[in-house]
Amino acid sequence: MRLVFLGVDPAARGTSALAETVAVVAVAPRFPVIGLGVGADFVLDALDGALTIETPVEREAVDVPVGDATGFGFDHRIVDSDGGAGVRARLDGALVTTRASSFLVLRNVDASRPSAATPSLDQILASLRLLQ
Repeated sequence: MRLVFLGVDPAARGTSALAETVAVVAVAPRFPVIGLGVGADFVLDALDGALTIETPVEREAVDVPVGDATGFGFDHRIVDSDGGAGVRARLDGALVTTRASSFLVLRNVDASRPSAATPSLDQILASLRLLQ
């Protein structure tokens, strides 16, 4: 996997607020459409090992203009260095596959407050286009 895009909302700079992020990660080898469910299982297993997941994982097929995708979402806890309660965050993502490549789109935001600054996962996925 290779990070190809990372967007961070600068509004949280210098505050205790969670910086909302959007990331795109290239996945190789490409997952065929029939393997999207298995690929999503791999991704979710890795995220479960790295994060403190607090809600059941939601999964669904999602429409994208560039190919096929399996979407997922859950709340997780980002614990602060003092061992306090930390911040409850919402991670929404999708494993997308096209004829040529596969990639992850991940969106992480504060679960306690909606943000007008960070687009929804659906808005991000709807903006995807294939470059010819």
